[in-house]
Amino acid sequence: MGKIILIFAALAVLVGVPAGCNYLLDQVNTTTVTAEAPEVAGSLADNFGIRVPPGYKGGFAMDVGLLGIQGASIVTLIPDEADPAAIFEGGNSIRFNPGPHTIVIGIRTNSRESAAKTRRDLQRLIMGDGASGQPLPEVFIAAGDRKIAAYEHRDNRYGQDGLGYFVFLDGGGLLYLSGPENGFDHAVKESLARELASAYPVNELLFAHVEPPQRDPDHPCGFRELPDEFEIQAVGIPRGARDLEGVALDPEDDDAGAQAVAVGSTTKPVVLILMSGEPTVWKVMSTPAARIAGVIASGGGLQRVIGLADGVPRREIDPNDRNRCRPFTAYQTEGYEYERFADRVWEIFAQGVTRMHTRYGGEYFRIGELTADPELRGDLEVADVVLDPGEHLLPGTLGLGQLRERGVLRPARPGDLDSWLANFEPRGDFDRERYRSRLATDLRMNKAFVITGETDTPAGMYGANSALFVVAEGVPEPGGDPGHNTFLYADGRCVGPSCPR
Repeated sequence: MGKIILIFAALAVLVGVPAGCNYLLDQVNTTTVTAEAPEVAGSLADNFGIRVPPGYKGGFAMDVGLLGIQGASIVTLIPDEADPAAIFEGGNSIRFNPGPHTIVIGIRTNSRESAAKTRRDLQRLIMGDGASGQPLPEVFIAAGDRKIAAYEHRDNRYGQDGLGYFVFLDGGGLLYLSGPENGFDHAVKESLARELASAYPVNELLFAHVEPPQRDPDHPCGFRELPDEFEIQAVGIPRGARDLEGVALDPEDDDAGAQAVAVGSTTKPVVLILMSGEPTVWKVMSTPAARIAGVIASGGGLQRVIGLADGVPRREIDPNDRNRCRPFTAYQTEGYEYERFADRVWEIFAQGVTRMHTRYGGEYFRIGELTADPELRGDLEVADVVLDPGEHLLPGTLGLGQLRERGVLRPARPGDLDSWLANFEPRGDFDRERYRSRLATDLRMNKAFVITGETDTPAGMYGANSALFVVAEGVPEPGGDPGHNTFLYADGRCVGPSCPR
């Protein structure tokens, strides 16, 4: 697990930023905890190379893991006169009330993320990720003849105005100081800054603020031309609200649905990100006041977009072509999938999601203010974006229907399986009647067929969508994607996962 993810989990309970970490907090598990002052001081020295400042003592130190992986060490310092039980609550998280005191929390995490991913995570935290996130003000803390780069945080909790400072270190280190705005101990802040400057004479994050991100116009998932300012609104669903019967979008999946989205007036031009777990036709309607800067459709299957006016850029990410642009999907506003999605958005656009839509009422998702009836624009219709059965062998059950219409496939009968069993030469112990019963199950479930002519098998036949095929005598072996299908040949051969073992 990456170092910033663990920092996010800790900061979610420290100061409430960033949002969407409840899932991660549920996965944090304590491994060791100590409140012994010498052990706390040793943990501070081991993890940060600094000493406990005068007038302070160790509150507690603990090692934590994420999803069972040892990931971080946490050290807390409190004033000599403070009672740790009056500041810190129990449990695995770091909920606290500093009261009249200034306290210090240090977090050192293991690092398995790339430098680019780590930098994006810091940018998301510091600069605000989406509409609700506000950038943390950049400040410098005097450290002798040097200055430490820090970020200021203000909040109101437990009935008092609070003041806090974040200091980041290369390699997964963070010191967070928190206390009352009136009465904050700035002396300990500067004492720690001097210690850090001495312990880390060369450390990029310690002495310089994180630079703002720059959008890459050539990113394979994004758009070259975009307004100087725009917002990002996303829609995430498990599947389209309306099933599309008898058609396929994705050459690997015979399921297809449709989902409507209506776009009205927004504060800034809007980039839409439309995500579904199943192949979906997105019907984007808009009012005259809508300003759509671009549309990205991504998901568990191929997504298609209709209804856009001419000139509106669109990108329909093909999940079967991951080398170009990896697909992403999220249906909720928190959790692991959402964190992956939010990071991808930051990677593509150098800014966060303004709003995520997962529920709607009525006929469509509403984006912005609808001051007029939304309409589909452009010339594309559903029939223009689905696979043409005249040009494609459709996937799954739809393809089986095509093969039956072509006369190269028919449902199997008990005699077909009996004939194959008569030619099958088993190896070792083999219960012929037991296997006959197993094959009969496919017959009862209408999942057994006879291939009577040269053909490919439809794509996408995996797991519960797989079938049993008896290949008639004299018919060539089927081509195409074998999937998880089982093939019984007239010469007694069996190929596939359901063959006798």
